[in-house]
Amino acid sequence: MGLDAQSAHRDLVDFFKSGTCERFNKNDIVINYGDSFTSAYWIEEGFAKVSTYGCNGDERTYYMNGPGDFLPVVGLIDQTNEKQIFQAVNKLTVYKKTAAQFSEFVLENPLVMVGLMKQTLDLTARIHTLITSPANQRLMCSLRLLAYRYGKPEDGHLVLEISLTQHDIGKLACLSRETAGRMLQVLEDEKAVIVGKRSILVFPEVLNKLMNE
Repeated sequence: MGLDAQSAHRDLVDFFKSGTCERFNKNDIVINYGDSFTSAYWIEEGFAKVSTYGCNGDERTYYMNGPGDFLPVVGLIDQTNEKQIFQAVNKLTVYKKTAAQFSEFVLENPLVMVGLMKQTLDLTARIHTLITSPANQRLMCSLRLLAYRYGKPEDGHLVLEISLTQHDIGKLACLSRETAGRMLQVLEDEKAVIVGKRSILVFPEVLNKLMNE
């Protein structure tokens, strides 16, 4: 991160921390389905999943926001709601400003706009993967994205400090719990991931090799 980017990041943190701090427990709703996007949130700690409902009424999780992310990504500027639910995956700490305050801040800080654009591009790439990739690729891409964005390097692997069930991981890849469980077992047998109760270990070299086979 260059000096300009570091300065912009400090300005962003200062901006949000002058707002309201809110804390959520696991499964608490941050923004409900159909609510207007009147506030901008910055995640200090924890994770929030972004979900919607399919045509059959089933919940579909297609993204996850973590520390340092804004939410909602889509709708912060024009305050539209794309029928999404933002829900805490674990204990979540956010700082909140009004959408109008955030829009004004972004216009005055181009590097923050670049960060917002990058997060939007990541979301677009994620949706493209869900639409075009086979099941095993969707699962591996979901784990790799989480690991690269939020994992902490440690002895040749990345540690995701998050508790996800097979059902949670399956929803990220649009898979049933049973299918996700079978695929995760294969990845564990290949020593590409280790899914624990409180964390997930991802071994990037092994996972990337499997994705390229």
